[in-house]
Amino acid sequence: MKELDFETVSLFGTHLVEASAGCGKTYAIQKIYARLVAERKLDVSQILVVTYTRAATAELRHRIRTELREASEREPDPHERERLVTALRSFDEAAVLTIHGFCQRALTENAFESRVAFDTELVPDLGPLVREVVEDYWTRELHDAPPLLVRYLRSKHVTPERFVQLARKVTADPHLPVLPERVSADVEGAERRWREALGTVEAQWRARGSAVVELLCSDPGLNRQSYRAERIRSDWAPGIEAMFEASSPGSFDELERLTPAFLAEKTKKKHTPPEHPFFDACAALLDAEQELERALRARLVEVELGLVRYAREELERRKEAHGAQGYDDLLHRLHAALRADGGDRLLARLRRRYEVALIDEFQDTDPVQYDIFRRTFGGEGRALFLIGDPKQAIYAFRGADVFAYLEAAKDAADERHTLSTNRRSDPRLLSAVNALFGRARDPFLFPDIRFQPVRAPDGSTDRLGGSLEASAPLEILLVRGDDEGVDADAKGRITKGWGERALPYHVAAEIVRLLGSGATVCGRPVEPGDVAVLCRTNAQADAVQGELHAFGVPAVLEGDRSVFETDDAESVERVLVAMASPRDAAAVRAALVTPILGVTGDELCALVRDEGAWEARLERFERWNRTFRAYGFVQAFRQMLEEERAEERLLARPDGERRLTNVLHLGELLHEA
Repeated sequence: MKELDFETVSLFGTHLVEASAGCGKTYAIQKIYARLVAERKLDVSQILVVTYTRAATAELRHRIRTELREASEREPDPHERERLVTALRSFDEAAVLTIHGFCQRALTENAFESRVAFDTELVPDLGPLVREVVEDYWTRELHDAPPLLVRYLRSKHVTPERFVQLARKVTADPHLPVLPERVSADVEGAERRWREALGTVEAQWRARGSAVVELLCSDPGLNRQSYRAERIRSDWAPGIEAMFEASSPGSFDELERLTPAFLAEKTKKKHTPPEHPFFDACAALLDAEQELERALRARLVEVELGLVRYAREELERRKEAHGAQGYDDLLHRLHAALRADGGDRLLARLRRRYEVALIDEFQDTDPVQYDIFRRTFGGEGRALFLIGDPKQAIYAFRGADVFAYLEAAKDAADERHTLSTNRRSDPRLLSAVNALFGRARDPFLFPDIRFQPVRAPDGSTDRLGGSLEASAPLEILLVRGDDEGVDADAKGRITKGWGERALPYHVAAEIVRLLGSGATVCGRPVEPGDVAVLCRTNAQADAVQGELHAFGVPAVLEGDRSVFETDDAESVERVLVAMASPRDAAAVRAALVTPILGVTGDELCALVRDEGAWEARLERFERWNRTFRAYGFVQAFRQMLEEERAEERLLARPDGERRLTNVLHLGELLHEA
């Protein structure tokens, strides 16, 4: 793999530029863009730049515009300088788009060739329509389902929400294969055989149950670690009775221990396993139970396959009826149009429109997107630059498809470039990362995705100093199961509960130690705002923030959860309930103890005992209620915040800025609603 040279790289052909974060991928795009204008004499409307978010699109537009201006100022050739100035003046016509923006433009500008209706509305979120389809299917399939199936679905946590997630996944990609295509489930027959086997076991138990218990408790050959007499009498015998009462498979966990095979396994050498018709009946019941489990599992798969078919067909029908399409529809409709009869005409129009495409964050692409890019911009006389970080292509949660990336790597095998200078990280940290990943044979599992060492620019120095100057740039805090105070199971594995409780404290304590250690960044003391903690879940982030606050360290949460999922949303809801029902004493008390109104438990007790003070409080809620009814929500909300000095109260808390931001944002959303 060769280093990308912005000044000499060919402006034709398919190029794959692979680089880590901080190595100048965006810089490469803007440099290549300026050369396309100056050297290939292309108008800005002929160069397509695609990225994956609107924010990235805005940044790219700004960076490219700046590059055109600076290039025009340093360009000695008058003809090339004039082309750069012209491009700058006409930059509003530049095609710097998200992938969905490109597809939408391609479809609408070529409606006849793509056969897309003119009046189709782009709906950013098809979630409500998907949920409607799923709820209809759920009702149709399960409203009169047998109780046994309903209990099974409940035990497997099968809910409409789970079906919504499945439906969203399979409707987002209509070409996604679903396996198996078909299953056969004979739940009725399996249930009948299970009930017959259960009846045989019950008959044996009713006739000889006490003899069975005595046999199990007294047989000299049985391993008493597995067959303790007191447990057989106190737990197993009642459990067998409960099994008959429940009449539900799996209700008795010890059934296998009552089968001849298990008894033989737990019988000491030179002894004969105990025998009884009851044990044979239990073996038959266990077989029937396992058969029924397989049938129920197959029935669930049947239901899920039915959902896939129904959701794909019904969602398309309803979108057509509503004249709606989602972002994924743009991709798949353009892809289908290019492959359909007449697709050559659409392809020719797109090729006339765009001479070159530069695809940013290419590691996030999928097979459909890559096929569009390859068909439209690949081939002789064309130019296609695919810029990304291959290491990130392994993250399926981002929508990436590692195999699409590997296919692109094959197509660009002769023009595969890298950027090996990292201008974002400190030299010592880069050396540590190189050492860590460079030792692994296939650190990213796929041999074709290699780790490329990166270096810092010549003359760069570390920004961390003070107490950190002599410490390792990359450290791993290892907690072992046999460490003092650590809860672990018999195999030495740390328990989940201990980890959830203790590790946030250890993380917070390490941050406190760092802040007080004399560490510096760029010559100044390290501050809380210099530290970031990355967590896998919102709950983990909450726990770490709570521990930091307990140490007196300010910390702000930045996550992907909705503001409606925060504690502040619950506080706002309580206040609004009390405003809506100002004479509901319970609602008012619940509102008063929120962080917004800030009444403590002791203050609330005193307030309730003081009739005059309590009436004054109720009057405030009634006054806000009157404002609400006369002038609307936002006036009442602002009145409440001002009279209660809520902003001042919230800002006094360790996490006050975030809480106040949430409360004000909730107010804005409620006002819009």
